[in-house]
Amino acid sequence: MGSAYAENNVTTNRAAPSAAPCSFTLDNSSTISVGLSWSPVDPYKLNGRLVQYIVKALNLNGSIVAIVGTKSTSATLTGLIFATVYNMSVAAESTGGNSSLAKYLQVTTSQDVPTAPTFIVVSSTTAISVTFTKLTGRFFISKYCCSFSRMDVSGIPGSQKGAITKCSQNVSLILHNVEEDATYNLEAYANNTENGIGPVSAKQGVTTKPAAPSAAPGHLTLFSRTATSLGLGWTAVDPYKLNGRLLGYYVVCNYQNGSRVTSVSTINLQEVLTGLTFATEYDISVAAESTGGLSSSKAYWRISTTQNAPPAPVITVSTTATSISVSFTKLTGLFHIDRYCCVFTRLDVSGIPGSGAANITTCSATTSLTLNATEEDATYNLDAFANTTENNLGSISTRTGLKTKPSVPSIAPGNFALNSRTATSIHLSWTAVDPYKLNGRLLAYHCKCELENGRFVDALTTNETQVLISGLTFDTTYLISVAAESTGGVSHYIIRQVSTIQDAPSIGTTVTNSFYLSSTSLQLAWRQLAQQDLNGVLVRYDIMIVSPANYTQVFNVTSNETSLTITQLEIYTVYNMSVRAVTEAAPGPFGSQVQQRTDESTPAAVTNVSVVFEANTTSIAANISWTPLRDTRGIITSYTILYAQLDSTQEDQANANLTKRSHYNNITVSGNQSNALIHSLVEKKRYGFLLVASTRIGAGPASKPVFSQGTALYPGQPELIDAKFVDQHTAELTWKPSSTGGEPSGFRMFAFYEEVVDEQLQQKSRRRRRRNVPEKTVLNISEDVGSDVSTGRIHNLTAGQPYAFEVIAFIRYSGGIRMSPGNVDLSDFRNVTTISLEPDDEEPGHGVTTGADFMIAFIVVILLSILLICIRKRTGKVKRKTKGHESPPPTTPTFLMNEQSETALIDKCEQEADDDKILVNTEAYREWKASCYEDPSQTGDARYETTGMVETREPLYADVSDIPPSHSGTVMEKKGACEVAEDDGMHEEMPGDESNEVTELMEKMTPLYINVSATPSSQRRSINTATSSSQRRSINTAGEDHDTVADSVM
Repeated sequence: MGSAYAENNVTTNRAAPSAAPCSFTLDNSSTISVGLSWSPVDPYKLNGRLVQYIVKALNLNGSIVAIVGTKSTSATLTGLIFATVYNMSVAAESTGGNSSLAKYLQVTTSQDVPTAPTFIVVSSTTAISVTFTKLTGRFFISKYCCSFSRMDVSGIPGSQKGAITKCSQNVSLILHNVEEDATYNLEAYANNTENGIGPVSAKQGVTTKPAAPSAAPGHLTLFSRTATSLGLGWTAVDPYKLNGRLLGYYVVCNYQNGSRVTSVSTINLQEVLTGLTFATEYDISVAAESTGGLSSSKAYWRISTTQNAPPAPVITVSTTATSISVSFTKLTGLFHIDRYCCVFTRLDVSGIPGSGAANITTCSATTSLTLNATEEDATYNLDAFANTTENNLGSISTRTGLKTKPSVPSIAPGNFALNSRTATSIHLSWTAVDPYKLNGRLLAYHCKCELENGRFVDALTTNETQVLISGLTFDTTYLISVAAESTGGVSHYIIRQVSTIQDAPSIGTTVTNSFYLSSTSLQLAWRQLAQQDLNGVLVRYDIMIVSPANYTQVFNVTSNETSLTITQLEIYTVYNMSVRAVTEAAPGPFGSQVQQRTDESTPAAVTNVSVVFEANTTSIAANISWTPLRDTRGIITSYTILYAQLDSTQEDQANANLTKRSHYNNITVSGNQSNALIHSLVEKKRYGFLLVASTRIGAGPASKPVFSQGTALYPGQPELIDAKFVDQHTAELTWKPSSTGGEPSGFRMFAFYEEVVDEQLQQKSRRRRRRNVPEKTVLNISEDVGSDVSTGRIHNLTAGQPYAFEVIAFIRYSGGIRMSPGNVDLSDFRNVTTISLEPDDEEPGHGVTTGADFMIAFIVVILLSILLICIRKRTGKVKRKTKGHESPPPTTPTFLMNEQSETALIDKCEQEADDDKILVNTEAYREWKASCYEDPSQTGDARYETTGMVETREPLYADVSDIPPSHSGTVMEKKGACEVAEDDGMHEEMPGDESNEVTELMEKMTPLYINVSATPSSQRRSINTATSSSQRRSINTAGEDHDTVADSVM
């Protein structure tokens, strides 16, 4: 048996080259590139096919800067940095990998030769300064150099042999010890760090400055001097010492502290310095200026400006009996006043020098002086002048004459006595001075008031022999002095010591702040009285607080307190507060009253909460009402009504759950309301209600719970059973309440009657609107009774007036009342189930009609029927537009309009009229409605529709000309298929919400039967039973002719 095996081919990986390139050399280099070459690797050592040689340039940190791949044995690496050292390497790459690197070759890139530098040259007398513009490029500057060549006048090299070269590593250099006023040529170049010398710049010539003059001007003299200027002169500098050409002389004026005042350049040998300050010392220097500069030596002189002589002073003179005082007006100008002087000359009666043998001169360094020991009542002449600090005598003033005063009174007032005193005033008196001792005419008495320590308080002047000093401090001792003043002066003072007393404060205390701390406490602060108002030593403050009930309380606090907290007050109550100060003498008045109210608190529980349910078309609502709180304890901000639906088992536990308000729903109304509506309640369910009042502070306790059950949506319409007159002005109605609907709040009885329209109104309407106004309108009288009765009486009826009666059930709600069924038209006999009665003119109880009465009634009915037939025949002559057909043939069916068809028509009319109401007066409305139920042959060409029981709708008029004459007085505009009639003011209006009820009752109507034969037997019996014999005869007669019936009912 043979054996088998599988053959597998395996290829081993190739090895990398076993040798690196050799003979790695630098071929060339530049500032940014390096050229390299090497020997190829032995093919036997490649261990595969050569792919490329990889050449790398690394910086000294070992980072690769440039790399090149090539198959040749040379390469150039670019993008290098000038003057930078790099390590170069090369390796061979074969299909087996990379060889080892060849030995590193260190290479340095080269630099460019710098360009010729530009420079700026500044020279002085002994040095030349050169500043180079810094060179930039692919090089590093090692130094900047400059070659200086001295030139003579002809422009060839001068006395200095050869050029002087000076170098600097900075961009500036200075060549010292050059000749003055000499010309040099400058050439500059730069070296790089490889000692590469750049090109030489263009030659630039420079001349050094000459030397300044070696001597100063001489013989400095002063030729003029004033208060503001100095005139100076000098001799010229020797020309051989100028060291150049003379440019001028430089004059400097400084203060002694060295600060500069002014400087002037001039070519003259003299100069006047102006704008100086008078009487001021200055340092003056003069230097010569040549083309070499200012001379270092200068001529100096220290000299002062002068002062002007002062003008004559202005003086003011005052005298006494023994002295003359002179005041000078201070003089200002270009001078310093040393002293003011005055010369006094005594004159006799004739005006010549008197007993004073010589003039008296008195001087003062200030602006005032006094000459003492003069003669009393004597005449003097005064001459005044001023001297400066340089002893310059000023002008003498105009001579002034004066006279000294006579002697003062020789005695003071006598009998200085105290008349009265208070806390703030002292009343004093004295006797007059003997006229022979006044030494002149009495002018006044002077009174001074001082404290014991000598502090001045007040001074008074009076011609009386008494004085009242006020504005003093209570309980204080004063020194009072009095003197007499005559034309000779003031006598000596007599002094008396007097003390003020204490008194009650003169004013009330002012309240500065008041505010509430809580609902039962207030804070009051006041201002302390000033000392002049206290009039004594403060003992305490009294605080009076008055409640609204005039209950007064007074609190006392110590004198060092200015605030008080008052507690145990009534909640949210206004108090009148005032403060007074009390001294040791007596209490003062109370200050102005301040009103402050205590803070609010939570209100008390609400009382007298009642619930009345109201109905609408879809649900019931609860009208919650309550009595506004008297004890509000603040401003009621809101009322919260808590309510919940209760099961029969929960009502007993309602009081227990009163505090669990989470069981209740709630609504919140404003605090000024006393009722609220809660909507969307469930009919015939019991509810519990709580009411909580709130102020800004919070909510008060809840009211006692109120439980009530919701009523039905509407009460049913009652059935009128009987109507009869009990006297000429009273009718009694009997009805049967409806078994359907909810419990009514009451019943409203209506009595309808017709009233003739004013003839003037008809004529006015015809003139304005060119239409007829009906001759009659329907009015009604109504009275309400409670829900617990089924019989009621309507009063204030008119004897002999026919009436039709109706009873409506209603419920009350917050806006008024709501009637049931809510859509009965009370303005039309034909739209309600009524019983018509006509009260007799007889006394109550006489209801039998006599034969004469019957005949009169019969004749009236016949005449009215004939009149109505004539009107209708005339009306029938008016052509009416229809669909192109004549009116249908006469028929004798009984027509009626049921409730649904009439409601649909009214809705359509209201929609087409764009929400405008169909307004008609009552008489025209009745005629218009009658046309809907009468025989079509009696309504001309009016279009109608029949459905079911021969139902008809109102006539639809295509044009105003189609309107019957009976309607033309009421139609104002038409919209669509319905005519909008304007209200003539003839329809009945009801006050308030009752008029709205009447409008709503017009929308739904009980079927009205025209022919008695078409009336259900039950209603026919009701009418027959409730109608008197004469009326029954009228109705039976109407059964024969329905036109007559319509007329008789109207």
